[in-house]
Amino acid sequence: MKFSIATLHENDHQQTVFQTSEVKIGSAPSCDVVINGDKGVSALHCVVKVKSSSEVEITNFERSIVLNNGPRVHRGSTAETTLPALFSIGDTQFHISSLESTFDLDHALCHLSSSGQKTDQPTNLKRVEEVAPGSRTLAAWLETLGDLQKSAAGSRAFFKEAARTTYNPGGMDGCMILQPGEQGQWDIIASHIPYPHCNLTFRPDLVQESVRQQRTIFHDASQIPSETPFTETHTAVVCPVIDDENRVLAVVYGFRTRHSTNNRSGARALEVQFVQLIAGSIAAAMTRLEKEAEASRSRVLLEQAFSPKVARQLEIDPQILQGVTRDVTVLFADLRDFTAISEAAGPKITYQMLTDVMDRFSEIIAEYDGVVIDFYGDGVSAFWNAPVDQPQHTLLAVKAAHEILAALPDLNSIWSHRLSHRLRAGIGIHCGPAQVGNSGSSTRLKYGPQGTTVNIASRLESATKGIGLPLIVSEDVADKVAQHYYGRRICQTSLSGLSEPLHLFELIGKPISKSDLDQLSKYDESLALYEGQKYTEAVSLLCELSLDRPDAAAEYLLKQAMQKSKNNVDRRQESSPKTDVSALTLTQQPIIESAPPAAASAKNAPSQLPQ
Repeated sequence: MKFSIATLHENDHQQTVFQTSEVKIGSAPSCDVVINGDKGVSALHCVVKVKSSSEVEITNFERSIVLNNGPRVHRGSTAETTLPALFSIGDTQFHISSLESTFDLDHALCHLSSSGQKTDQPTNLKRVEEVAPGSRTLAAWLETLGDLQKSAAGSRAFFKEAARTTYNPGGMDGCMILQPGEQGQWDIIASHIPYPHCNLTFRPDLVQESVRQQRTIFHDASQIPSETPFTETHTAVVCPVIDDENRVLAVVYGFRTRHSTNNRSGARALEVQFVQLIAGSIAAAMTRLEKEAEASRSRVLLEQAFSPKVARQLEIDPQILQGVTRDVTVLFADLRDFTAISEAAGPKITYQMLTDVMDRFSEIIAEYDGVVIDFYGDGVSAFWNAPVDQPQHTLLAVKAAHEILAALPDLNSIWSHRLSHRLRAGIGIHCGPAQVGNSGSSTRLKYGPQGTTVNIASRLESATKGIGLPLIVSEDVADKVAQHYYGRRICQTSLSGLSEPLHLFELIGKPISKSDLDQLSKYDESLALYEGQKYTEAVSLLCELSLDRPDAAAEYLLKQAMQKSKNNVDRRQESSPKTDVSALTLTQQPIIESAPPAAASAKNAPSQLPQ
């Protein structure tokens, strides 16, 4: 036996289809129909047995059940009643309907075409002239439709308002908004039921037929003579809610029942069109909500990797993310002494500290419109000039690097009492061509560059460990920011994994004082002596520099010159010896390339600086 049981308690309206002959009703989770929030419903309140398509038996175990068409069913009693059966327990209304009986008024079922005209009308019935709604009714329809379209789409209140609008001014006796549920069932997500003692149910067969044809179906009032008596619960207007891709998102189910204040059956074509307009408003609202949710998901995904400014541009033109080859500036930043810090602090404090530090580093990168490539343990990598053009991308990266270093004192003030070492960082920056694109997935964006430019930036960051400087950049970077920073060439060296030697540079902000300029000039002279294999002279001049003021680059060069001098290696070296500065942290004995190209030395001559 196939039948449905609908329940209504406050704002909770449900309808379930059963194919068994016996159903348990109560508040316990083990019941077939579970009522929550109604103190008048006991754990197992009653059992319903459907004996035929027209008869049902109710056995009550608790407080009285009130039948709408007969006496109460007291505790311990059993009563038989006809279908459809309406009754109440506590504050909850119940409605049991057979789904196997025939429906006499289905001869009046029609379809509403996309043009708003009725189709499939029977030809053996006399046509009844329709009465058009009055001007006040039409005005009320238009006004409420406008209000509905302005409502907050997708909210429970929105769907409830749509159901209420179908009742007033739509003229239906009640309405339910349905959405597909589990196992082919339909869930009532909102309803407006002014007369629960008359009807709480929808007909699943009409819903399925409307969805199958993706058309509005209804009982045509012009085909139902008003003097004809009938026993059916209701006549209906069933409108599918269809999106732009012809998917059925929901169903608007309006119905009429004959009761003390209504003697009408079926619906007129204009009334059906009004219900269809409500369904259209729901479709537009749900589509808009879905697009907004998708846009929100995309925005969150984009803002995981990009600054809000860049993310907004990508929302407008997603094609920007396609893989391309372009010039970029790449930055690698890494914490120093991390192993010692983590071993002393333990995993919990280390994790908290890393989260705080990387949050600050990534915030600074975003402030300068950079894109975080990835986090790797105690470091972060980022790049500029993709996916959107940034004419000053190298300058932005250098400014971000200085801002990261400037943030360390504040971070130390927070964490110094919990860590064994002060927080220090090493940063390497290089610019050049790279392949840029998304190597992630549709749900996890991983956008970034690949190639030699990235490798060089990583090696420069590693070189900061051996040389003792917090920031080292390549010659290309020094050239591009020369208007804002003086690039002091530290040395020429070969880095691990790279075939060609590189000039390593330290950036010093302009303007430069006379004393600083003298210091830089002496370092350039010392470097020239070292690279000319005049180690004794280089040591002498470098000692003077170290006495004047602390200088990490000078101290580094002094150690190399002293080592050379100690070994008494005065012979001329090969024209292009190579040293792996990335290994200096292991040997602590870095060897610098001997003679640099003349152009590299001349470029940094103090005489060329603006006075």
